[in-house]
Amino acid sequence: MIRRFSINLGNYSKIQVQTLKDELFLVNLNDQVVGKLNKQKAHLNEWIYSKDALPHRAFSVFIFNTKDQLLLQQRSATKITFPLFWTNSCCSHPIKHDKSEGIVLESYHRTHFELGLDLTQYGHSQKLVQKVLYRAKYDENWGEYELDYLIFVKLHDNFTSFKHNNDEVVDVQWIDKKNVHDFVKNTDKVTPWFKRIVQQTEFEKWWESYMKDDKKSFAGNTIIQLAGE
Repeated sequence: MIRRFSINLGNYSKIQVQTLKDELFLVNLNDQVVGKLNKQKAHLNEWIYSKDALPHRAFSVFIFNTKDQLLLQQRSATKITFPLFWTNSCCSHPIKHDKSEGIVLESYHRTHFELGLDLTQYGHSQKLVQKVLYRAKYDENWGEYELDYLIFVKLHDNFTSFKHNNDEVVDVQWIDKKNVHDFVKNTDKVTPWFKRIVQQTEFEKWWESYMKDDKKSFAGNTIIQLAGE
């Protein structure tokens, strides 16, 4: 039975608070949907570290350009969890679809919303590379407990530029594969999911295989449990 949790939201951005009403998919450790829970409750440590806790579905998009670089974003200062932290290209939650194809579609919509980047026009060869499970605290109130779909996307040659949404993203940068480990190790603020994905999985191998169109290297429906809190 899911308990009712409450917290004073008056100090947070109204735009971000509005999204806390979203209903997220709760799943068991085998990624089977068992119910829904609103975004606020799903991100409260009181729920995340309770004996009844279950993860919710999420997606993490990794966008690569024709120079073999990965797009990173710095989350806005108004984010409720991990503000101003650097992370992968786009991160959010499916709220309409519970199948892989629909989750990829929602990830495209979210990327357009956050980055102003239309992947239906400029993206191709999207691939669900892996699923990961992790739990992490942000502060005394908020945290994450997610079963995260890692989605890789390539940009077409005709891609030029984009303008990000300042309510969601404060900055972006492209990073080379050879620098990604040092980046997550030496940068003060990196989201725990991105840091653990880079440090605890075969992320660089996936990156290389994906850019070579080697589809045999991926086990999209398997789940890796990332170490941490």
